[in-house]
Amino acid sequence: MKHRNLSEKEIVLLLSQKNVKAIEIIYDKYSEVLFGVILQIVRDKRMAEEVLQTTFLKAWINSHKYNPSKGKLFTWLLNIARNASIDKRRSRDYIYSKKTSPLEEHFRQMDNSQHSVHLKTDFIDLAKFYAKLDPSEKKIIELVYFKGFTHTEAAKKLKLPLGTLKTKLRKAIHSLRKWMLIF
Repeated sequence: MKHRNLSEKEIVLLLSQKNVKAIEIIYDKYSEVLFGVILQIVRDKRMAEEVLQTTFLKAWINSHKYNPSKGKLFTWLLNIARNASIDKRRSRDYIYSKKTSPLEEHFRQMDNSQHSVHLKTDFIDLAKFYAKLDPSEKKIIELVYFKGFTHTEAAKKLKLPLGTLKTKLRKAIHSLRKWMLIF
């Protein structure tokens, strides 16, 4: 789709007015990177496509809940995608499909993913902000936001008390938000 480069503020205004062009624009701008993040979490292309569709539907329905003072539009969309991905992973359909799919297929999907979060985020400058984080904060962000671990699962994997993990996660998110708003 050809459209002039609209500012985020203009896109948000269109979205709040329920203008279909807004969804088309944000889909064009963000669908590829969101799909990559979703695929990292659900590890199934068909389910990732469903979650991506759900993400944009939720963004459309809940556009009135977006608050620019709390972060960029992409960050809001990323949170919707992440939460929808985790919901999908916890669903009966997902659990059943993983119990019945051959193990080789699961690993092939993981290894052959064409959607690298680290490469796709460069165009929105998230990678440069992510690089500023402390290595332990990076690992927590990766597990919780890009791989879909719950806080409890991430704490167990990293052998951290749950409270410590949550504190480090809040600090990392606060830092990212501060850096992105300055940018």
